[in-house]
Formats: sequence, structure tokens, C-alpha cells
Amino acid sequence: NIYRSYMSTGKLQLATAFILLIALNERLCVQRLLIVVALVTGLAINGYSLYQGLRLDIPRVELNFDRATVAAYLMTAIDLVMMQAILMLRTRYRLVLYIATFLLSFSALVLTGTRAAMLVYPVAICLSLLATKQLVSRKHKLALMASVPLLLVACGLVFKPQIEERIQAFETDMRLMDQPQTENSIISRLSMQTLAWRTGSQAPWGQSAEQRGEEIRAMVAQQPRLSGVMPYINVHLHNELLETYSLKGVWGVLLLLALYVCLFFSSFRPQRNALLLSVSASLFVYGLSDVIFFSTEGTAMFCLALIAGVLSVARQTSTQEQAA
Repeated sequence: NIYRSYMSTGKLQLATAFILLIALNERLCVQRLLIVVALVTGLAINGYSLYQGLRLDIPRVELNFDRATVAAYLMTAIDLVMMQAILMLRTRYRLVLYIATFLLSFSALVLTGTRAAMLVYPVAICLSLLATKQLVSRKHKLALMASVPLLLVACGLVFKPQIEERIQAFETDMRLMDQPQTENSIISRLSMQTLAWRTGSQAPWGQSAEQRGEEIRAMVAQQPRLSGVMPYINVHLHNELLETYSLKGVWGVLLLLALYVCLFFSSFRPQRNALLLSVSASLFVYGLSDVIFFSTEGTAMFCLALIAGVLSVARQTSTQEQAA
């Protein structure tokens, strides 16, 4: 399963590279189409999430996937594109629409019960607003950023039971730190990251998944407190950098860091790109607690969001090149 997943996500990333190659070298003008697709997709996904959580009373919304965390990551990428698309609208009501859509999208993320998404998404929105040029005046930008904490409080009051449940789950996990046999998402993540570092250090130039599995079993036999890693030994170790280090070695980490650096650099050069910046930041931060490039769905959605980020300013770039 490990090899199959990385083969699938690798193909998606290669396809994305070729699409970006074309998008960056052709005078494509797809802003209007991008706005329509982003709004329709975002409203459909968030509406379905609210339907599952409020009407069907599903404890943690998963959409049609098998994990709520995957759904939250997908929704983050879609929502960031949708929010930027609203700013690209030519209507005087877009700021009101922006606020209403933020409430809708954040509420849907709360229903997934994914703590990382609840923290990352508002920060990514503020980062996107800070980086946005021309579309929003400074006065309106400051007003929108100031409204984000108020909107979070409003969502917190509406979805207080769901948020309290996730906080209590975190507190329970922390109290059960000394019971390695108990299911514990926090301690399991720490165990996975610890063993990812150790196994990677034993094979700094890379190794097979089978070899890593044998090393992990030997370490857990010596230190039973790390047994939380065992359910994930044939999946991934819940940290993009450390997972890469444990299998692909130093070269894999350098290439992954190069990808992150290039994405952030491209967010500011040749011109500032707010959408690309917020999507890249979310991709990086989520990678600290999970492995996005293991999931075919997660990889596809973030790759599409990166493409949307590039296309969102393609017209401006083309106009500048013609003027030059």
C-alpha cells in the first residue's frame, strides 16, 4: 500500500508540473471560469458538509472519504480558492459575501472535528488577506482581518459542543500518556515522529518500507511506550518531512524542502500571489502533523489549488510581459 500510494501521488505531481509548465508559458485567461468553478465547488462541498453534520448528525464529517482529517484538508484547499475567488468578483457586495462565506467554510471545518484545520484555516485566510494586492483596499483589508476573530467567536458559540468535545479529547489523550496500549492520537503521533527520525538516521540515504518496518518493530520491542506507532507501520508516520526522511533519506528531504521553498518564492516573485501563498503555507503546516502527499485525494486537491493559484494571476503576468 505504501508503494502504491506514492506511485499514485507521484504521477499526480508530475501531471501538475506539466500543467504548470503550460500555464506559465501561455497567455491563458481563465479568471472568470476559475471564479465560477471555485464558487460552485466550494458552496457544494461546504453545503454537503453542513448537511452531514447538522442533518445526519454525523459526529465527524468525512464527506465520502474514510477519514475526517482528509476531508478537512481537501476543504481547506477548496475554501482558500473560493475565498480568493470572492475577492476577484466585481461587485460591491463582495466583502459581505466574503464574511458570510468565511462563516460557512469555517463552520464546515469545525464539523470535521480536525483540530489542525480549525487552527490553520483562519491563519491562512489572514495571510491571504495580508498578501492580497489591488483587489482590496487597505481599509477594507484591515476591516476584514479585524472581523476574523469576531467570526471565530461567533462560530465557537454556535458549535460549542463540537469544539469542547475535541478539546476534551485532547486533554484525555494527554492524561493517558503513560498508557501506551490505549488509543491515543497525540501520543501515537509523537511515537511515529520519534521512530521516523531514528529509522531515518539509521539509513540516511533511504531504505525500503519493509526494512523500516522491521527496524520499528525491533525498537518497539525494546521500548513498549512507543507501541502507538504499530497501527500505522504499513501506512505513514504522520509527518511529511520525517516520513520522507525515514524512507527516502537525506536526498528526499532536500527535494521536499526545495519544493516548499520554490512554492513560497513563487508566491512573491515575479509578483505577489496571495492564493499561492496561503495554499503553500497550509500544505507545509499540515505536513507537520500528517502526510498530504500520501493521500491521492489530498495530493490531487492541493495540486489543483496550486494550479488555481498560478492561473489566478496569469492574466496580470501576460499583460506585464506584453507591455515590456
